[in-house]
Amino acid sequence: MRMPSLIQQFLIEKGVHCDLVARPKNSSPHEIAQELDIPENALIRAVLLSDDHGILLALLPASYMLNFEALHSETARSFDVVGGAQAGRIFRDC
Repeated sequence: MRMPSLIQQFLIEKGVHCDLVARPKNSSPHEIAQELDIPENALIRAVLLSDDHGILLALLPASYMLNFEALHSETARSFDVVGGAQAGRIFRDC
């Protein structure tokens, strides 16, 4: 899956340098980092979340797990992960 232009634009606006790397299917972040000879936490992944109030996009190091309890504590919202089909409707350029 390509990086949606919305995410790429956000990273550029925040001054985050990134290189887009094609991710082979079924490759783990660990395998990709080893192949590229970079730290695993240098890779990011996007997790699209939703609740009754709307959508949230979480960008985190690929080796991290999203802590839903901490997210709820910080936002007072209860999110669900958005599935691939719905994410494709939101990010049409993927």
